[in-house]
Amino acid sequence: MHWFRQRKFFIILISPAIIYLIITAFYPLVDSLRLSFFREGEFLGLRNYIDAVTREYFLPNLVRSFFWSISIVLGQNIIGMTFAVLLNSQIKYRNLWRGLQYLPWLLSPTVVAVLWISFCLPVRGLINTTLRNLDLLSLMRDWLGDPQTALPAIIIADTWHWYAFFTIMYLAGMQNIPESLNDAARVDGANEWDIFRHIAFPLLKPIILTASIIQFLWVFRFFDLIWIMTKGGPIKASEILATQIYKTALFRYDFNEAAALGIIMSFIMLIFVFLYLYYYRRGEA
Repeated sequence: MHWFRQRKFFIILISPAIIYLIITAFYPLVDSLRLSFFREGEFLGLRNYIDAVTREYFLPNLVRSFFWSISIVLGQNIIGMTFAVLLNSQIKYRNLWRGLQYLPWLLSPTVVAVLWISFCLPVRGLINTTLRNLDLLSLMRDWLGDPQTALPAIIIADTWHWYAFFTIMYLAGMQNIPESLNDAARVDGANEWDIFRHIAFPLLKPIILTASIIQFLWVFRFFDLIWIMTKGGPIKASEILATQIYKTALFRYDFNEAAALGIIMSFIMLIFVFLYLYYYRRGEA
């Protein structure tokens, strides 16, 4: 009886979260799956999926989605690891620098987008103003208006916005490494680079994999920054699957094809989740 009361109490505690997930996640997913197979009440099978993937812009958008996601995760890994190593060392005002790392992360995507738009303005933007003052006029660009620089500019903005996630993860991992391992390596003549390469980095590999997969899944479906900064332009140079879904649903009012695109994107993300679980379980075996 006591066990039954504990279980009942546990169910009562988690029921609000379950109801919230059903309303905000499970039901929209099931309804999108239903929409992807129908059009105007008629069952079409895979017709919506075929229409979606045979659009001339689907494959370029898919490639750009992977380029966008991988570039950001790689950049955030490099910057996050660099700052984690620095903040784990005995630098002056270390606690202050640690606090400052979180400032970009605290900003909303809208604020970050507006901030970086002001940096990238062709005339009075910070980037071009700096280049002009350094007499590097040949490097000046309309960074968000040039098809060659629009997507890289947004990648840099998003990398700056979220790199602190990796800094926090790696710094926490480094602080959990026993100091005795580092001391033993120093006794054997290892320098700080050797300690990082042979001790810290191998021990951080599970954290690197977990953080990278989580961030890849987040960035792959990310929409806000690109839409606010370029709306997928110029001439679709910064368009990805997320913006294509938005335009298909709310510009062309084709909710069925948009649902099919959403399911395709979810399936791609699910593949990465299964790959992660596979390697994680293999590592534990």
